[in-house]
Amino acid sequence: MVFTSEAMHTQREYADYLLSRGAHHYIVIVKRNQKNLRKQLKARPWQDDPL
Repeated sequence: MVFTSEAMHTQREYADYLLSRGAHHYIVIVKRNQKNLRKQLKARPWQDDPL
C-alpha cells in the first residue's frame, strides 16, 4: 500500500506516525517554503537508491 498526502502533512511527526503503523512507502509533497527539506532532498544521492 502506498500512502499519499498533501503538503500540510509533510511533517516529521506525520512520517513517524506512518512508520509506527507499518508504512514502508509513502509520498509527500515538499513545497518551496520548506527550504531546509528541499536542500536535503536535492543533495541526496538518488541514483544510489534501489527502485
